Amino acid sequence: MFNDSIRTDLASEIKEFRKLTEKDGFYDKTTEINGIKSREVRILNSSAADKTGKPVGTYITVDFGTAFEDEAVFETATEVIADKIKALVGNNLNEDVLLVGLGNSKLTSDAIGPETLSGIIITRHLKTHLPEIYTELPLRELSALTPGVLGTTGIETSDIVKAVTDKIEPSAVIVIDALASRRAERVCSTVQMSDSGISPGSGVGNHRKELSKKTLGIPVISIGIPTVIDTATLAYDTFEALCSAFQSKALKELVDEEVISYKAVCDVLGESSSNMIVTPRDIDVLVSKSSRLLAFSLNKALHGDLTSEEIQSLIN
Repeated sequence: MFNDSIRTDLASEIKEFRKLTEKDGFYDKTTEINGIKSREVRILNSSAADKTGKPVGTYITVDFGTAFEDEAVFETATEVIADKIKALVGNNLNEDVLLVGLGNSKLTSDAIGPETLSGIIITRHLKTHLPEIYTELPLRELSALTPGVLGTTGIETSDIVKAVTDKIEPSAVIVIDALASRRAERVCSTVQMSDSGISPGSGVGNHRKELSKKTLGIPVISIGIPTVIDTATLAYDTFEALCSAFQSKALKELVDEEVISYKAVCDVLGESSSNMIVTPRDIDVLVSKSSRLLAFSLNKALHGDLTSEEIQSLIN
């Protein structure tokens, strides 16, 4: 959460809420491929970073909405997400990557990271133990880590990741985590990718030491899918929607003049506003499907030209 702004990890939502434009130091472009929309927001300078509470960098969101309902849409969505990941990581299969699945596998809404890693084609060990398979297929050297959470390990996630990167010396790190969104329709239907790193636990307001090029010494790509909404954010957006639905000029003026603001909603809700989050009742199904889609996208992006059938067979 940034100052008195809504709680969201999506750079595009922060930009919209704070009514920021290109003049404020942003690049913003939306494209669409076969019904799959992607949006690239670049925070270009420190002034823009201060306005959003996000580091300077590139933030790409892809809305995969109906991908779970149609196999063709699923395929298109994975291709689009894979292309965006390639743009951030690069295509050189000789550069090895460490994937880090953040979160708590025992808490469904926080399990995107560990769940996604279960569907990744991990190959670092194959170079030694099954070199004939590694050299025969267009594979990149990948390793994976699920560091758990501070409450169960007693160790800061950043310290665990730093120790592993120092040992195996990957070319880059990709960190996967659950995020918070402003809009209910974006829960488990949007993925955000960024080259600016990540602060573990930020989605639920539990910021830990960041994972970034500054802290690890190598490029860090963050990838996340929203699984929760902050209660106060939901209440505020519901009020805004009601104002629009009833076309009440008086109510709209209260919002525009910030008489009714996110901070005002937090004040009304009291301490509960910072302690409560909302997630769908079928979050277990949504997380499972979202993680599968993200895993397929990562396999397409990080390895060479593999078909979906080959990816599935290698995972199994």
